[in-house]
This record gives sequence, C-alpha cells and structure tokens, in this order.
Amino acid sequence: MNLATFENDYWELRSGEAAHRENPDTFWIPDIQERKALKIGDAVRLIFEIEGYDENDKVEIISERMNVIVSEIIGDMYIGILDHQPASIDPEDDFYLGYGVEIPFKAEHVINITRPPEDYIKWQLNQKPEKCWNR
Repeated sequence: MNLATFENDYWELRSGEAAHRENPDTFWIPDIQERKALKIGDAVRLIFEIEGYDENDKVEIISERMNVIVSEIIGDMYIGILDHQPASIDPEDDFYLGYGVEIPFKAEHVINITRPPEDYIKWQLNQKPEKCWNR
C-alpha cells in the first residue's frame, strides 16, 4: 500500500518524527512505542500538506492538522477515517481529501493520540467510507 504523494495525489502527510527532530524543545510527539501500538478506534492527529493556489495562482502548500480515526492495521501501516473536512478544500470540489475518506499513514506521521468515546468510535467506524484508499 502506498502513502499519498504530491506527485500522485496533490497532498501528503508530514513526518511528525522529522518535525520533532527539527524542533525537539517545542514540537512534542508521543513515544514511538505508543505510536506503533495504535488500536482500532484511536484518534490520531496528523499534519496534512495540501497543494493549493495563492491569490496569484501560484502553487502553495497549505498545512492542516486533522484527526483520523484508526479503522484498520496492515503490517506497519494504518488506515484511518478522516474526522475533519479540510478548511482549505471546498467539499464540492472533486478532490480526494474530505470528511469520511480513508487515509493511509505510518507511526512516524502521528503527532498526538487520543481515544474518543466508544459510542462515537462505533458510529464513525460503522459508516461506509466516503472514498476508499487503494490497497
């Protein structure tokens, strides 16, 4: 399974590990053991970098931190359901990213972990994904 790339998908995930290495005193991430031991239903925060256009129609990268609910574990990769509508994307646009789509990620991308209420997890994971990621 492949991760998203600017070249193929016009978005990708920023490595939380790299951001932490660059700014260890100000950019905290959970311990690697926690990030590698995610369970279905955990909510993780990821940094999405999305290609957009500025007012001069030049390509710019817009970063958004958004939550994903872990729905599947495949080897060292995870699939999650995006639990936000990206602010930089009109829901009417024909773009992959949007509320309820599947997002592939690895432990290196995780910048925070929480556990939503069980009734919310059950509701979210019982929804059919808006769009499915190729496996």
